[in-house]
Amino acid sequence: MAIVDGFLKVEHRPRKRREWPHISRLQGWQVCIAYGSGIWALDFGTCLRGRSETFAHRGIGEEHPESEVIGVDLSPVQPGLCVHQRALGGYDTDCISTPPNVHYEIDDLEEEWSFSRNFDYIHSMMMTGAFRDWPNFYRQAFENLNPGGWVECQDINFPMKCDDDTIAPQSDLGRWNELMMEAGTLSGFRLDLCDRAAEMMSAAGFVDIVRIPYKWPINQWPKDVRYKTLGEWTEANFVFGLESIMLALFTRFLGWKKEEVWEFIARVIAEWRDLRNHGYFEIYVTYGRKP
Repeated sequence: MAIVDGFLKVEHRPRKRREWPHISRLQGWQVCIAYGSGIWALDFGTCLRGRSETFAHRGIGEEHPESEVIGVDLSPVQPGLCVHQRALGGYDTDCISTPPNVHYEIDDLEEEWSFSRNFDYIHSMMMTGAFRDWPNFYRQAFENLNPGGWVECQDINFPMKCDDDTIAPQSDLGRWNELMMEAGTLSGFRLDLCDRAAEMMSAAGFVDIVRIPYKWPINQWPKDVRYKTLGEWTEANFVFGLESIMLALFTRFLGWKKEEVWEFIARVIAEWRDLRNHGYFEIYVTYGRKP
């Protein structure tokens, strides 16, 4: 995650980074919401144990080797002996074992949480469209944190933005943008709420709230090298994931046939990769503390 200048940024060479005080003092139990493949929980847990070569924030493990990490998701897709990580040019396979301080649980966090312990840190990333009731998510996060514990959400906000009118509303990419918003609203899983995370955290009782905005270009259109790299990864992630993002929303709530969705995806991808289209997404990292 090169969007973040500190702990949760994949970075293989030293560079100046933002300090993250809520991370630097972590200990005890941590939970990763919707861990997906389990990579984040693995790296996070390994980092806490002082062995990470991926995350830029080093040294936490030496200070807090007692930390335990739980990854929670709806699906049992945690890694076994081998983890397949998608790269820009294909698939790389890392054969790894799950560290002893990393655990996985299958649960639906839209329901009432039923963990057997409270946490010191709750982390959520890329959960836009995952919950119908975000205020309830923050309420339950508050209830399941120890006093002094932190919640952090890193998320993408829809719709896609364009400041120079290079993406016409009637283009396939412009239509995709509007249709995603429409489908999200019809389904109840709105896609435009992460910019209100600070407000919802405050309503749940959190204090010392910090909100940091970022921008993700949709492809490599920027001249700046850092943003060009961000655009490269944004394009790869979306092109790879458009079908999983769109299929249920478009068929269940917009009445499209699967074949229509697949045909539309092909056209959207073609425009997504066009460097003349200067789109970007707003990304927000928001964190707050339970008093």
